[in-house]
Amino acid sequence: MEEKPVPGPVALIAGITGLVGSALAEILLKASWKVYGVSRFPKQGLFIFPQTEKMELIACDLTDREQTLLKVAPLTDVTHVFWLTWTAHMTYNSLESYTENINMFSNALDALLPVAKGVKHICLQTGTKHYSGPHFPFTEDSPRQPNSYNFYYGLEDVLFDAVAKKREVLTWSVHRPGIILGQSTRSLFNVVGSLCVYALLCKALHFPFIFPGTRACWEEPTLDFSDSMLIAEQHLWAATEVSAHNNVFNAINGDAQSATWRNLWPVLAHKFGITLPEDDEDLVDESMSLVDAMSDKGPVWDYIVKTNSLYCTRIHDLADWWFLDILFKVPFKLLASGNKCREHGFFNTCDTDMSLAYWIDRLRESKIIP
Repeated sequence: MEEKPVPGPVALIAGITGLVGSALAEILLKASWKVYGVSRFPKQGLFIFPQTEKMELIACDLTDREQTLLKVAPLTDVTHVFWLTWTAHMTYNSLESYTENINMFSNALDALLPVAKGVKHICLQTGTKHYSGPHFPFTEDSPRQPNSYNFYYGLEDVLFDAVAKKREVLTWSVHRPGIILGQSTRSLFNVVGSLCVYALLCKALHFPFIFPGTRACWEEPTLDFSDSMLIAEQHLWAATEVSAHNNVFNAINGDAQSATWRNLWPVLAHKFGITLPEDDEDLVDESMSLVDAMSDKGPVWDYIVKTNSLYCTRIHDLADWWFLDILFKVPFKLLASGNKCREHGFFNTCDTDMSLAYWIDRLRESKIIP
């Protein structure tokens, strides 16, 4: 008798238009996976892959339980779930943010798991904001902070509860990146987009390309950066390698000691043809706020987009000034350990300066920036 072909892996990516979502889709499609990409407005976010038999974009508001059941339940061939999304609240650690994000994840699993009997693995992406406190580097077994509405904790609990109900057939992994470097026009915390817009505005207005942060943040390693392709590679590894199953992993570039703003600023300047002074004493302004300095520059960005025939974005689609203000003035080190994933067999790393340059080039290729 002729043997029937074994179906290939099928991914559901929640958050397909985000910084990691599009990178993961690219990697999975190259590996011959079938991909369902879920987003509230998938065709409004920049997405560089054509609709093919291996890719289906699904418009769905995952905060709407009835809509989620309607759109997700028909996806009965899903074998792997990649949860890369969350709802944006300025009050990040609020009860409202906690409840909405927990309900969204729970709704999706309730819609999918009863019908997609072949689901094997769930990858949950959270972040190093899981940690807090002055003690670093952060390790995956660091305890949760008490009295916190950190919705990452609740997402993990939803995941563990779902796995407990299907213990024999369902595995999981949790991934905690740092500051993500990637390409998107629909992501909060878009560092590359924010830096590009800031540099381009400075150049257009003949402003000095100042680092508006503290001297300590300029000179010392304070943050972990995470290339979105590196994070996506870790997701794929964890979903398919038995040694990675049922584990939590930090997902960081691994070069925090050299990835200082002092080292990254010349990369930005070179990419945009900006000349920096040899002495950086005049480059650091601890009193400057980008929220204040850039709040009225929307028309300038509109002019840049129009005159360069760029993909149509508004300044707030790319630039999060308040987030850069936080990163440039963070009062303590937020650094994590990358040892655990190496101990389990994932050895990929990334040079942050090369990552930043790469994503600037990708934004140019996509006609988002000139």
